[in-house]
Amino acid sequence: MPAFPRISFRCACSVLVLCSFGWLCPPVQAETAYVIDQLLAGIREGTKVTDKVLRVVPTGTRLDVLEQNGAIARVRTEDGLEGWIDAGYLMEQPPAALRIVSLQETLAETQDQLHRLQQSGDKDRQASVPAVDDPTSFGGRLIFSLGAMLAGSCAGFFIGLSWQSRRERRKLAGYRI
Repeated sequence: MPAFPRISFRCACSVLVLCSFGWLCPPVQAETAYVIDQLLAGIREGTKVTDKVLRVVPTGTRLDVLEQNGAIARVRTEDGLEGWIDAGYLMEQPPAALRIVSLQETLAETQDQLHRLQQSGDKDRQASVPAVDDPTSFGGRLIFSLGAMLAGSCAGFFIGLSWQSRRERRKLAGYRI
């Protein structure tokens, strides 16, 4: 049988105390960081990676694709500069950042229109929309009908349960199961 080294009681307690401090200490808080989505792509003089870079364009730059040769495309910028760029950097839709800006502008316009309509106080618009709380409206009748159906179903269930229980007791000479 192998001999284990003897550990003193004091040493064992010290190890336990040190381990418990590790559990009691709060975890280290790390800062949150994000990878940038700003991509820079080079427009080159020729099709090779070693060719001179004419201009570096950022994400969202609109380019006209003149021709595509495999993984590389000949493009023209809005100011007329022509060159070659890796086709992997190109997509038909604008990038998400530009779409978000466009959607935020549309949202602001829509909220402004809604605010103007609410301020106008157009009584015809308000009168044409029936209130759900009104029992004569379709929504009110629908809610009342659903409530009545639910109450009737519950009542039928409990009546049937009571009837079934009485029937079983008669059948078993008064014993309940």
